[in-house]
Amino acid sequence: MHLEPLRQWRCDSCGHPIESPRQGTVTYRYVADVEPHRRHVDFRIVHNGNVGNGVCQGDAKADIPLEDLAGERGILGLLGRQSSDPSWAEVVRRIVVPHYEEARVWFDDARRDGWEVIEDKLTKDKLVAIIDAFTR
Repeated sequence: MHLEPLRQWRCDSCGHPIESPRQGTVTYRYVADVEPHRRHVDFRIVHNGNVGNGVCQGDAKADIPLEDLAGERGILGLLGRQSSDPSWAEVVRRIVVPHYEEARVWFDDARRDGWEVIEDKLTKDKLVAIIDAFTR
């Protein structure tokens, strides 16, 4: 299934599509007794409480609705929760980089086929090429 860039995602909990920003949320946990750059951890994109009775959110204590993460204000919101936890950078890529969400499921296959896949260096053209090559 093709995803509409920056408008649809795969739920990290159930694996089903999040059809619009209104249906999804970014969950994370806040850890108080650590260094500031490590306080926000375990970032995930999941269905919000309006879809599936909230079961996809799990035990996350904090969340940001995906519809609040669009545009400049959304970037500022994400930066305000910046973390050295690798899940933070991955969620940011999924939200702001066109085609990243759809292509990322093919990264392991692309690497096995000899593609150079370095998440921080993927261009839109490379992401589209990965999608085209592996969704035949």
